[in-house]
Amino acid sequence: MKFDKEKLNNLNFKKIALISSLSLVGALIFSYGLFPPILRFVLKLKMQLKKGSLMRTMFDVIPFPLVFKIHVFNITNPDAIMRGEKPIVADIGPYVFEEWKLRENWEEDVVEDTLTYDFKNRFIFRPELSNGLTGNEIVQYSNLVLLGGLMAVKRDREAMLPMVTKALMSIFKNPDSVFMRARVMDILFDGLKFECKGDDFTVDAVCSAIKSEAQGLKEIDETTLSISIFGSKNDTSFGRFHVLRGVRNISELGQIQTFNGESMQSVWDGDECNKNIGTDSTLFPPFMTQDMGLWTFTPDICMSLRAHYLEPSSYAGMPTWLYSLDFGDFKNEPEKHCFCYDPPDDCPPKGTIDLMPCVGVPVYGSKPHFLDTDPKLLENVGGLNPNRTIHDVFVNIEGISGTIFEGYKRFQLNLAIEPIEDFEMMSKLPKVLLPLLWLEESVQLNKTYTNILKYQLFLGLKFNFVVKWMGIVCGTAGMLLSGFMLYQQQQQQKQQSPTTVSSATSAIDDDDKVNKNIANNVRSYSVGVSEAVK
Repeated sequence: MKFDKEKLNNLNFKKIALISSLSLVGALIFSYGLFPPILRFVLKLKMQLKKGSLMRTMFDVIPFPLVFKIHVFNITNPDAIMRGEKPIVADIGPYVFEEWKLRENWEEDVVEDTLTYDFKNRFIFRPELSNGLTGNEIVQYSNLVLLGGLMAVKRDREAMLPMVTKALMSIFKNPDSVFMRARVMDILFDGLKFECKGDDFTVDAVCSAIKSEAQGLKEIDETTLSISIFGSKNDTSFGRFHVLRGVRNISELGQIQTFNGESMQSVWDGDECNKNIGTDSTLFPPFMTQDMGLWTFTPDICMSLRAHYLEPSSYAGMPTWLYSLDFGDFKNEPEKHCFCYDPPDDCPPKGTIDLMPCVGVPVYGSKPHFLDTDPKLLENVGGLNPNRTIHDVFVNIEGISGTIFEGYKRFQLNLAIEPIEDFEMMSKLPKVLLPLLWLEESVQLNKTYTNILKYQLFLGLKFNFVVKWMGIVCGTAGMLLSGFMLYQQQQQQKQQSPTTVSSATSAIDDDDKVNKNIANNVRSYSVGVSEAVK
């Protein structure tokens, strides 16, 4: 195709420049002025917990289970521990379960913009996913009632230790060890049975205390009790949540107002530690910023935890933010001294949480295999191998919608043991945190749910991206090209101006010559006429 320079020169580049500038300004106004409020309005309608919204539908009945894995620590040298030697454990697992999160007994207050519901977990064992483990495996384990009970009494009611020791020895028929052989599923869910009865009032008193204070306990009959770690939590409400719907203010979506009717707990020695901050961990408000952190309230450990932004990430082709959790070092964090037993000297070791005020037994929480804890904890127990990939806490979240794409909540329970000098059987125990088990609660959204966000949010974002950059590129290019061509046209006009003036001057000179000739002829003719008359 032949380039027509004349047509190009005839184009109105002033109009092209005007149109280009309007395109640039229009794209910027749409992308930064119009699109954000439109997106916010649409997301607010979909994400608020109002009846009929997309989020409310999934919030009422979570349509998929989480994956719940449990690793049990088998004690390989119980006799050596009784002699004061270093415990050595073996990680057995995972035992894989489906975890269905259920909300029941709804109450909705449109005026207050709140929802109230009972929240419970339902666990279903999946042996086909458990690498051949059936739950019937026999392990060496701590006698949770005997060892845990005595450690709790030694810590808070040491004066009662002789009486409680005598009663517990009677209940368990004078055992020769604080460890026992037990079936894994009995430890976890089915329960370890024992007869809580005796011939004197001290046994009755201790049995009454066990029934009223011990967690995870079930009464089979008047004298037979059963204790497990998760059995009492299966298909049972662990509390009543009162949360904001986010209709009036979307940034408050899911924020807990009260738990079991209380705006604050009374577990810890300070208001800062007793606050119920964040959500129930199943959703977060949209339009987050990285520095906000992810706050969740966890009733199992009676506290709110905050995950911190780690780095940018991606999931299913969509950009996300990766968050991680660190339990910190309460001794060096004055605002968290309310989590200490006797601050600042008697605080839990770095990377651990003292759960005694919450669960009534000297159990400490940590990351699995003592990841990110005081190195001494790992030195004091053999058989542990911390690995950040499989033992850390991660959350992969899309910040605009607040959607959790992927999450791994991992937590280890450790029993604090130490010698009891006046009790021969326990007089040589080492002072250590003895790992009991660690668990992993995880979720990974599949294509069905990621596509909802991809097509309802990211297509809009891509459209905005295309409009913005097309306007910027085309507008800028049009303005630059028009400016250049207008400059070229002006230069051409300047070059043509001298020639035009010279031509005009020559034309004037020719006209003068013609006029002179005409004048001369007129004069000659006049003279001739005069002479003829004479």
